[in-house]
Formats: sequence, C-alpha cells, structure tokens
Amino acid sequence: MGKMDIGKKMSPVSFFALRLEMVRKEKVIGSGTGFIYKSDRVEQNFLVTNYHVLTARYPEKPETLLPEFEGSPDEIRFSLLRKEDYQPTYSAVSMLQGGKPISWLEHKDRARGVDIIAIPIELPQDVIVISQMELDLVDDINFEVGSDLFIIGFPFGFAAGQFFPIWKRGTVASEPLFRPNGLPMFYIDSFTNPGMSGSPVLAVEIREFIPLESEQARLFEKFQRKELSPLDVISQLDQDSISRSQHKKCLQLVGIYSSKILVGLDPANREDPNIGVVWQKELIDDIIINPCYVEHPFLS
Repeated sequence: MGKMDIGKKMSPVSFFALRLEMVRKEKVIGSGTGFIYKSDRVEQNFLVTNYHVLTARYPEKPETLLPEFEGSPDEIRFSLLRKEDYQPTYSAVSMLQGGKPISWLEHKDRARGVDIIAIPIELPQDVIVISQMELDLVDDINFEVGSDLFIIGFPFGFAAGQFFPIWKRGTVASEPLFRPNGLPMFYIDSFTNPGMSGSPVLAVEIREFIPLESEQARLFEKFQRKELSPLDVISQLDQDSISRSQHKKCLQLVGIYSSKILVGLDPANREDPNIGVVWQKELIDDIIINPCYVEHPFLS
C-alpha cells in the first residue's frame, strides 16, 4: 500500500473501524470489528467492540461458549497505519497482562444482553489513531425509522486492500425511541455478515451548504453574535455565491452493531430476516462515564 493523500482522497471514517482477529494459542479463531473511542470526560483511549467478540460468549449467557468456538480468545489483534509510511503494523491486546487477567469496562446491564465492552488501551506514538473525536461528525441528524445508515466493518474478516473496512448500507428498521426489552437499542435492515460484530454504525444525511469567502464568513460570525439581523446578512451576501451551493454527506455515530437476529420457535430451524441489532451510542458513553470494571473470567 503506497503513500496516500489521506486528507483529500479518503474518508477519515475508513480509518476508524478496525479489523479484529480473535486469537487463541497463537491461532486465529475468528474475526470481528472494533474502534477507538474517546470521552471528553476521561483522558484515555478505549478499544470498543462487542462482548461476544472478546469472549466468544453471549453477554446474557457467559457460561456457554458460542457453538463455533472451543474457547475464549487469549489475544485480540488489529492493525493501525504507521505515520511514517502509511503501512499497516500489528497491535494486540493480550488477555493476560503482568500474569493477571485484564480488566475491561462493561455495562451494568450486560446480563440483560448489552453486548458492548470497552478496554482501556495505550497505543504507540508512531501510528495513526482515529477516534470518533477526530472525525468530522455531526450530532443533529434526526435519524428515525427508515433513515439511511452505514455499518462500517469487515464481513467475514474481508478488508479492502487488506486494511480498509467495507461500508455496508442499511436502514433503521424499528423506532429508535422504542426500547426493546427496556434497553437502548434498535433494529436495522441490512445484509450483514459474521466479522461485522462491533462495527460502528453511522446515520447519513445529505445536506446543502454554501461555501463562503472570508468576508462572507465574517458576516455570519457577526450574525451569530447577534450584531447583524438576517436581512443584513442576506443583503450583503454575494448572490452568485448563493447559486453555487454544494452538497455534503454528513455522518453521525449512532451506535455499535452487534449481531443478526433469528426468528422461529425451533432453535434448530430458525429463519434469518436480515435484521440486525444496534446498541445505541449512549450505552458506550454510559460504560465509560460510570465504569464497571470486570476482570476477564474466561481464560481457561
């Protein structure tokens, strides 16, 4: 992978999602997705993913391994790009540190199914680290049932150029204000695949904007300070610039993808309606702001 003009030609969001390898006894046993998250309340990087990616167990039934696994991972590996040459370099989180099981943050409602963990993590200084705070995201998209979303992850571990995530499109399939089982989650309609567990989910909205020259920008700053009225601003604007309006794709982080749901009364013969679960972003903030540290109990 050659050197790239990241600022002009690539979406920074494509550096946000990380491909995770679940490793046990030096063998890759599965894959997932995660991302680096920061809080303005805590000076710490966190690796955020699903509970079941880290443990190979459902959060509401941790005593039972997922059917396709013989044991929980003892290491999680992922790649970041070096600042010097933009080449991928491996990083890893060992489940044993200093001879002791690591601790992570999980939600107080983990036993009710909240499938999110956050691992405090130290990252090298020579790599590119993109958290949600480094992205040009908005926080005022009125996403609702039927709204467009992107699920950004690694289906079956597949990556573009062996590093970059795949942007899968989906739509909000249930009312976001309705909380199934009393928990902040909603359903999406999308063709998702194994390996996308832990993917960031972003609402998308195309907005029209007018590029302003420096003098026009100063007019709007005066308007924001209530030094000019709306009519004053309009009367002083260059009308030609108004006609040169542009469109921009705006994104908002709304949650973390967890898994598909299967429906039917017979556990051995359930149907796949292509509906997935998204845990809302407020849960990530809650985990970090109200920390519940848990020492890894599944290393045998």
